[in-house]
Amino acid sequence: MKSIRKTAFMMLKNCAKQFEYFYFKDPDYDHFNEPVTDPKSPQGKGTLFHNGAEELFPQCDVKEMISLEREDLVKYLRKRLPDIRQINPWLDYFADFEARRFCFGLDAYGKDEVAKVFMPVAREKYCKLESKTEPARTGHVDRIDWLPNEKALCIVEYKTGKYYNLEKPWILTNLRSECGWYAAILNKIKEYDIPITWWACINPMMQQYHVEKFHTMSLKALDKQWAGVLKLIKNKGPFERNITPLCGHCKYANECLYNYGEGDFRIDR
Repeated sequence: MKSIRKTAFMMLKNCAKQFEYFYFKDPDYDHFNEPVTDPKSPQGKGTLFHNGAEELFPQCDVKEMISLEREDLVKYLRKRLPDIRQINPWLDYFADFEARRFCFGLDAYGKDEVAKVFMPVAREKYCKLESKTEPARTGHVDRIDWLPNEKALCIVEYKTGKYYNLEKPWILTNLRSECGWYAAILNKIKEYDIPITWWACINPMMQQYHVEKFHTMSLKALDKQWAGVLKLIKNKGPFERNITPLCGHCKYANECLYNYGEGDFRIDR
């Protein structure tokens, strides 16, 4: 059976017809596409930020960082991030954010423990939950941090762009599902000795940060959604269209809407 990627799962939540095209009909479903890195495009900016964030931590010497004042610490981190004109404000924010996180860890846990708090447990972590009775579930986590006070791990996602405004309730709802998808996989395969019970998101463009514990109701909703996915795949439908202004950005729009007449659908705003 073809595995269910996180992208496909989130796609189904937004438009079942798009999921049908992607999962059942797209020959590139399992094909790896090289990430866009054009700094002039929104997708390219996001890729470049992700790359810079991932490459920051291996360059950091915690012993050296401990001796630095707050202002010098920000400069230290910023020098280890790339210089890309189109996203430099994002990288400036990220350097300042990670400096604040380091200082908090140093104050709270001391010199001996700050490295464990500051350095991610994992970066760009691929995860896969295999099963003999249902499709495998896969995902790619931006980062996992250790929360010593909670004796737990935290999924950390980087989201760029105005769409991911962390003050919008529906964005948080989607992120709970996305991060819950990762946590469910990693917890079920017992990847770590301690559970993943928290999630966080950093949006450097909006200069926003959000962190919260997974709620029991959110995890139950995720299980219910997964059961719905399995039922749709088994029955091969029905996959209903969700007609919105976002259809103009869908790669399947021409084929999907080809037989629709002018009066056959309405875009609700």
